[in-house]
Amino acid sequence: MEKLLPIKFFEKRKIDEQLTEAGGDRKMPKWVLQGDELTDHAQKLSGNMSQVAASYDAYKKAEHRLPMVMATTVKEEAIAKSHRKAIVDLLSSDDSSEVIGVDTDRVRSADDALQNPDDNMGASAESRKILSVVASDELLANINRILQNSQDSSKLVSSITRIEPFEVRSVAYNPDNKAYRVILINYQNPQRNQLAQTLFKNQCETCGITIEKETRYSADMRLYRVSLDSAADMEKLSGFEGVFSIEETKPICADLDILDADEIPAVKYPAEDVEYPVVGVLDSGIEKNRYLSPWLTSDYEEYYGADLQDKGHGSMVASVLEYSDELNGTAYAATEGVMMLEAVIAPDLHKENAYPEDLLDNVRDAVERHKDIKIWTMSAGTSEQCASGAFSEYGMALDNIADENNVLIIKSAGNSTAFLNGDTQRIAKMADSVRALTVGSIAGEKGKYDQAEVDMPSPFTRTGPGPAYIIKPDLVAYGGNAGIDPNGRMTTTGVKVFDPAGKITRAAGTSFSTPWVARIAAELNHLLDGEFDPLLIKALMIHNAGYPSGNRMKMDDKKKFMGFGMP
Repeated sequence: MEKLLPIKFFEKRKIDEQLTEAGGDRKMPKWVLQGDELTDHAQKLSGNMSQVAASYDAYKKAEHRLPMVMATTVKEEAIAKSHRKAIVDLLSSDDSSEVIGVDTDRVRSADDALQNPDDNMGASAESRKILSVVASDELLANINRILQNSQDSSKLVSSITRIEPFEVRSVAYNPDNKAYRVILINYQNPQRNQLAQTLFKNQCETCGITIEKETRYSADMRLYRVSLDSAADMEKLSGFEGVFSIEETKPICADLDILDADEIPAVKYPAEDVEYPVVGVLDSGIEKNRYLSPWLTSDYEEYYGADLQDKGHGSMVASVLEYSDELNGTAYAATEGVMMLEAVIAPDLHKENAYPEDLLDNVRDAVERHKDIKIWTMSAGTSEQCASGAFSEYGMALDNIADENNVLIIKSAGNSTAFLNGDTQRIAKMADSVRALTVGSIAGEKGKYDQAEVDMPSPFTRTGPGPAYIIKPDLVAYGGNAGIDPNGRMTTTGVKVFDPAGKITRAAGTSFSTPWVARIAAELNHLLDGEFDPLLIKALMIHNAGYPSGNRMKMDDKKKFMGFGMP
């Protein structure tokens, strides 16, 4: 009878007595120090703790309103969950966990620093720091006691390379740029986070530092763009209570390469008695030309006046969303068309500066105003490269918008000209959103000087993985090709699009692979019954994606450049 039961019960073991998370023996890992090496390292860490204790005494005397934060650098080999838990327990008090997050620092090798002294983004390793609140003298004394008893805690002591008071991560002041982005410490406590925001605003007002923009990126966290007039202002800002990092910020930019073409498709019109999928287009606007105007909803959102708009980029994105099959000779669409809501979240960048925070505020407002629209395509963003060990606040913001409004955002992976030097760049910040479907580009054609073969990753597409090794981009679609001519200049073979006047042109970039995927998502949602479920749409698209036939890339490279493939 038991053999016929259709259900089997599995239960996770209550106590994991194994040294490693997924089995293994009881031998110590090779990186664990022994003998004199262990003793010397423990003494070094005890010296670190003496400095932390001295800083804590000074911190208390200064009567700060927020707790002091300590940074514990962890050996790379000890990042595994089974090893990390012991460090978290060490840094916590008896009644609560004091760990508030992880910080990632890029540490350049000595050789690279000598060979590329001006390159701050060269070959580098990353060190992981566990950030924790210093709650009491007893906590510090307990940590010191365990470090001194190193023989009984050899693995724990060996897993830590340094302990120090947290210092604000700050760039050098650039006299040619007054705009800087400030991120506050996330204390993992709503009350403390609110206090940090209040103190920061008060400190800025007292010191005469102007807050140009405040942007919400999670339920209780904010980004601030401030204007700094001098290095002295930067120094003041670095001393503010509750500040995590200060970064130079620059307006977003978009470079489009456009060529001419000849084929002209017929204008399409929506039928009166047919319900079509709807996509929100988060971009620079959509020109009401004869091709696109019939498919625009009567409602729209504008965050910039007509004198500050340039609808060129958004119109080309919309033309891919609506006419990609007709323009490029494919047959992927499942419906006759999609309705489009125009959301002008970006201005003419030659007339008005726009920062990533501005875009995020506009995206949040547009999505909240149109809760009935569930699929949004977004080909605007930042060119800043995402980190490997930490998600960007921009990505977190898109996650928060998606969660709070139950929507699916289709986001471009970003473009890079690193291929001109034989290199690639990781996906851009904002594209590291976990909730979003991030889209890279593959080539649909190959011109005279183009580097990519057909159905291979476009030279300009940004690559994965995302932070914490998540697969990004999620999917790819046709976005054009690129190469270098004999004079060393970049050339492109773009996909066919409409310019604002309704004339056929070409444009290359992940901006134009993204709406291709957004249409599939919108059609899929339209054809499914039941309540909208972004995870279901995302899962169906990923699980029905594949790599083009004939692609002989190694699997690791396929995932890095193409995610799960083409839907």
